[in-house]
Amino acid sequence: MLLEACREHGARSVVVASSDKAYGRHERLPYTEHAALEPLYPYDVSKAAADLIARSYWHTFALPIAVTRLANVYGGGDLNRSRLIPEAIGAALNGRAPVLRSDGSPERDFLYVDDAVVAYLAIRRAVLSGEPGARGEAFNAGSGTPHRVGDVVAEICRLTGSDVTPEIRGVGCRPRRSIASGSTAQSFSG
Repeated sequence: MLLEACREHGARSVVVASSDKAYGRHERLPYTEHAALEPLYPYDVSKAAADLIARSYWHTFALPIAVTRLANVYGGGDLNRSRLIPEAIGAALNGRAPVLRSDGSPERDFLYVDDAVVAYLAIRRAVLSGEPGARGEAFNAGSGTPHRVGDVVAEICRLTGSDVTPEIRGVGCRPRRSIASGSTAQSFSG
């Protein structure tokens, strides 16, 4: 309905916030914008479906739109305290064990919130200006560097001066590695 409202009211640009989870599980990393969407799990499928519907609005109605597939965004303002980094910070500062819903071995690509904003704005400018290759496309943004979630939590504990040990509640998670290549998005940000 939102895309239809954008089309009916002549939106000058639309940037859809998605996730690298839309790719599903791939052996070849980092993900590039041209990698197939192969989601297996409901959340991942919902991201891929939204991406495809959004991009179809460019091809069908010429709605000036682009999709962003960001890595795991972290930073100030994250009110979802169950996510890895806010949970670990809150736990360490309060002297309780941070909860890991895996064994700590999965690797993730993390993107600082300020860098995510830069990516969104660069892609919006490219869509608004009609820059070739911007409209109707998907763009990744990430650091391109994997970090073990257990190491991230250990570093948070170290930086906060906490001596707590994470509470392990899982045995790994899917996908074990998640790394996005942001080379195309970077070309728009100068």
